[in-house]
This record gives sequence, structure tokens and C-alpha cells, in this order.
Amino acid sequence: MIEGMMESGIIEREYCESLSDEKKKRILRGFTSKPRIMTDARLMATPSANGTDTPEENPSESVIGFAKTVGLPKHAKIVDLGTGNGRNAFGLYEAGWENVIAVDINPDNLAKARGRRTTRGYNIPIMSADIRKTEFRDDYFDMGISYLVLMTLLTRDDIKQAVAEARRIIKPGGYLVMATMAAETFDKFEGSLEKAWKKYLGKDESRVLHDGYIYLSRRDLHEMFGGFEKIAENPIVDAKWKIYNHRVFYRRKA
Repeated sequence: MIEGMMESGIIEREYCESLSDEKKKRILRGFTSKPRIMTDARLMATPSANGTDTPEENPSESVIGFAKTVGLPKHAKIVDLGTGNGRNAFGLYEAGWENVIAVDINPDNLAKARGRRTTRGYNIPIMSADIRKTEFRDDYFDMGISYLVLMTLLTRDDIKQAVAEARRIIKPGGYLVMATMAAETFDKFEGSLEKAWKKYLGKDESRVLHDGYIYLSRRDLHEMFGGFEKIAENPIVDAKWKIYNHRVFYRRKA
């Protein structure tokens, strides 16, 4: 059993199988699509550690930079909540933080992350888990990552549950790096979201980019993250694609 788990441990189970077909489709669509809005524009020119990964597979500079800025000890315990292909977990591991655990609910993401882990020979636990209700102990992690994940959940209540769970498993004074799609993206757009995306990105991409995602406003963040103190904010802004994503760095309140 991995350190930090409750006695029952995390069982490798595929939560999607217990859901209705419609909810299953929405989860898989949200977690497996890789539209351009998912990419930090600054990473487009950032080479990976081994020089072969695509930009979407590179770690976010902001996650590693924040860990360095706050002086996070290299022995700190870190959890990547919704790891996707593992890019941020692997980036932290490469930078010297070896106590990283990655979790995801999507079978395809888990397979990709585990495949990359095997190829690179990294010793990172990659677990199947629902970020709304994990089986980690209270107050266990020094830092959590929720990077472009919350928007893929089915409802706002699901997002609230995921935020509350992050607060439960992160130590008082511990950190959370969070990025998600911002409702403010559409403040200057005319008409529906569909028309807006067609105008800026073309017909073929418009449906994929917004379908099924939940966009959060600053007010939403203020209400949902009441258990955390905001210590910094650095939005993801891409003028070319008219993208504005929240990126906020939090400290857990006592």
C-alpha cells in the first residue's frame, strides 16, 4: 500500500463503468480531447527534457516555477489531481521532486501516463481515482496540482466537491496550483459560444473547444475556494486565439 492512503487503499477501478452512457461519454470527451485551448501558449516554444515531446506533453512552467519560488522542499509530498498524460507530475519529478503521486479517472489517460512512465523509467505512482473523493489521508500533501481539470467535471457541484477534497488532503499551509477555463473569455464575444468559436477558430474546431466544459468566473473561484488563500494569480492569455484561462496559486487555510 502506498504511503498516505487510508487503510482500504486505492482500488484500481474504472469509475466510468458505473455511470450512465451519456455521463460516460461526457467524461471521456472532456478528459481525452486535446484542443488548443488546453495548451499554455508559452509552452509552444519550450523544449522538453528529452527534446522529443510535443508541447501538450511538456510540463507547465508555472507549476515548476511556483514550487521553486516558494522553496518547496525536494522531499515534499505532491499530488497531481487529474494528471492526464502525466506532464506536470513528470516535470516535477525531473526537477527533483520525487514524492509525486498522479491520479486520474480516465482509462486512456492512465494508459498514456503509465506508458510514458515505463519509457522514462520513473518511479511515480499513477492511480485510478475520482478527484472528488480520493482515499488519501487528511492533511497529507504539501502541494496539489489541478491543471485544466476542473472544467471537465460534469457539474458545478462536482467542482465544489473536488475543491473540498483538495483542501482535505492538502496540509494547512500547503499549496494548490489551479488552472481552469475562465468565463471572462467570452466577455467581448458577440452571440453564442458556438458563433464565437467559429469566428476565431473555424467551424471544425468550434464544437470541440467548448462542448461539455464548465467555465468559471472570478466570483465562482472566490466562492468555491473559500478554504484557500489566494497568494498569486497569473492568467493564461493568448491574444491570437482569444483565450483567457484562470491560473491561481493558493495556500490552504488552517
